[in-house]
Amino acid sequence: MTKHWTGLVGLRAGSVARAEDLYTACVRECARHLAGDGTRPPSADAPLVAAIGALIVEHTELRPDEDAVFAALLAVGGCALAAGEQRLARR
Repeated sequence: MTKHWTGLVGLRAGSVARAEDLYTACVRECARHLAGDGTRPPSADAPLVAAIGALIVEHTELRPDEDAVFAALLAVGGCALAAGEQRLARR
């Protein structure tokens, strides 16, 4: 079976899957942060936890809206910076 991409300007085969993989990697990194080592009090990261929750909700929709997922990802980055989690914000 041949896939026809003629109607999609600038889209290469596999680029949509690659974008999905990048979002999934970000969600995994956020989950690792939430699992953490338990040394910080939970209340210190409340906005960050809420932003990660929103990202997971948007990312796991049946038909995720790319703009909404990206906005949620940016919100996580902003909250991570505010919480002093530069590594998570970079990821």
